[in-house]
Amino acid sequence: MSEEEKARLLHCVVIGGGPTGVEFSGELSDFIMRDVRERYAHVKDYVKVTLIEVRTLDDQEHILHRPDLLKKLPLF
Repeated sequence: MSEEEKARLLHCVVIGGGPTGVEFSGELSDFIMRDVRERYAHVKDYVKVTLIEVRTLDDQEHILHRPDLLKKLPLF
């Protein structure tokens, strides 16, 4: 498996920057930093967590309902 494929598969994305999304991202990051890196040291450099806020600039429309904005997100 290529380095790029490992990084792609081990990239966790949380969509939602509200209290739940932020809390979950923090817990997931802690889990990765403590447990995953200790037990699976060979993949530690590939694991990443990204938090994405889903509101648009006008705060009216949800990003998941906007295919034009979804196309701008990185492919996972």
